[in-house]
Amino acid sequence: YTKMNNELQICAITWNMHGRNITNTIIETLFSPFKSKNIDMYIISTQECTRNIINSVILLSDEETNELENKVLTYLNKDIYSLVNAESLGAIHIMLIIKKSLITNISSTGSHKTPTGILNIIGDKGSACIWIKYNQTTMLFINCYLSSFENNYLQQNDLTRIINDITIENANEIFDVSD
Repeated sequence: YTKMNNELQICAITWNMHGRNITNTIIETLFSPFKSKNIDMYIISTQECTRNIINSVILLSDEETNELENKVLTYLNKDIYSLVNAESLGAIHIMLIIKKSLITNISSTGSHKTPTGILNIIGDKGSACIWIKYNQTTMLFINCYLSSFENNYLQQNDLTRIINDITIENANEIFDVSD
């Protein structure tokens, strides 16, 4: 997690679930280290939530991601936290959870998804992203599930496509994908 300008504590978690089911034990194991940190905002990125990639592409359903969102919110306390935005692409999911007391600081939010799988159509690889404008700061969170590390050329092309495809103002200036 990080503290931004000494006023906003953000915890970013990414998790490849390898098709495992969501259990309360897994949720507790993942979030318990941060429970005492007084986190203001959670950005949670998952890959292969309850199903592997192939099943996620063939069996499109929001059931598993809704279950994950509900279990996380229940663990964090629904009276304190609220789901602000979420986006999915096949086996890729991202969600933004923030303290209810801070929601009035968000003036806008949006989401986007970019498939980079077969023919740039299939969502077995790609990204799901969320952005918010919090006070005067625009924040962009991207969950990428890319080709294997063995093919850096494909990863570079996928990252370039993802950044160029995002429809948030100045996205290309936020990230430099030239390396």
